Amino acid sequence: MSTAEATDGVESVVTRWLLVADAAHQEPEKRELALNELLGIYRPVLLRYLLHHMALPLEEAEDLVQGFVADKILKSDLLQRADRGKGRFRSFLLKAFRNYAISALRRASADKRGPHGPEAVPLDLVANAASRGGGPEHAFQVDWARHVVGLTLERMQSECEAKERYDIWEVFQSRLVGPILQNRRPASYEQLVERFGFKSPAQAGNVLVTAKRMFRRCLREVVGDTLADADDVEDEIQGLLDILTCGIWITVCFERS
Repeated sequence: MSTAEATDGVESVVTRWLLVADAAHQEPEKRELALNELLGIYRPVLLRYLLHHMALPLEEAEDLVQGFVADKILKSDLLQRADRGKGRFRSFLLKAFRNYAISALRRASADKRGPHGPEAVPLDLVANAASRGGGPEHAFQVDWARHVVGLTLERMQSECEAKERYDIWEVFQSRLVGPILQNRRPASYEQLVERFGFKSPAQAGNVLVTAKRMFRRCLREVVGDTLADADDVEDEIQGLLDILTCGIWITVCFERS
């Protein structure tokens, strides 16, 4: 079984660390596959961090992420220094990425100023200010939490489509996700009965219970994929609830059904 296929049991909780190991040590072909998958997980969060918390334009942010991959991950073998015994991989990645970004931006700023140009504002202060008072670590954690929820919704939707249970996904969207995230009025159970041919509003309510259970399971799977220890999953989920401004709807999903 490949690391990408390890999605349950003990294997799932070490999937991302196995990817890190493959991306750092294996033969070129396997390394490339593992690195591409790893970057597919973390690149959107790194890019969002630059766009929203360091206020960089898209083109510059994309260049910095690409430079980080080329200079630190490929040339300097950054991943070989990652140690699952010293904490979460994303914290290790953020520290290295932020240091790289600030150094690169300072060099670019110095080049633009020249020897007699005006003094630039320290970029680490700009980054801290852009993170809205919570510091760069908090800003990154917020972006990560949103990314995890997005991955969870994608996994849940894909599972519903694979099982042809479109009613589960649509009820979940209509009653819970859409109203909270998109400020929409929730569909009434009577409307859901008419749309999906349920026998009664009670049956529609039961489908929502099923949807919430599926979301909880998918979230645990996604979170588990990013951790080295299965015992950390519940603590990580609680951290998501504490971080996200939309944590209330996730909390609703975790209420007893």
